[in-house]
Amino acid sequence: MRRIKSQRIVVFSLVVLPPVIFFESAIVFGYFDTLSIWLQIVGALFGVVLSAIITMLLLSGQSRNALEKERSAEIFREKLRIYQEYLHRLCDILRDGEITLEEAIELQFLTSYISLHTDSKNIKEICVNTSNMVSNYIGEHAQKSTQVLLANLYEVVRVFREELYASGIEWSEKDIKSVIEHLLVLDHVAAASNVKV
Repeated sequence: MRRIKSQRIVVFSLVVLPPVIFFESAIVFGYFDTLSIWLQIVGALFGVVLSAIITMLLLSGQSRNALEKERSAEIFREKLRIYQEYLHRLCDILRDGEITLEEAIELQFLTSYISLHTDSKNIKEICVNTSNMVSNYIGEHAQKSTQVLLANLYEVVRVFREELYASGIEWSEKDIKSVIEHLLVLDHVAAASNVKV
């Protein structure tokens, strides 16, 4: 209790006494007359209040922008993590050449995680291309066409890129077709080396 009283006395003496002493000395020594000192006080208070309001607005806007940037960065990292996990899981399934019920459920849940950050049109494209890849590589009617696999894979990647990077990175269908053709060479080389062994 005594501590609170002593703190109040210190605050009072620091806040109230200096202005009172200043005004008394200014009036007594004739630096200001009583009319002009009040105009200067009002002007100074107006300046202080205006400065405080402008500072508050600038700081709140800056804080809001910083929070929005932090939130956007966190969403970007989460999207990237989910997209990478989806592609790794899909790669594992295609590499095994079979899909278990557990893997199917996991892929379905990963798709639902993606839908948290993706619009419905893009989710549909991801699902169509993923099922094309799985049906092309797994099952009794599997053709195991690398060209079909790569075309569908790059469609999924294109959707992920659109979701991650709204603009600024070009995506040319002609260039992607060229990439697929060059990647097909790897498939042919791998097939030729398997025959020799």
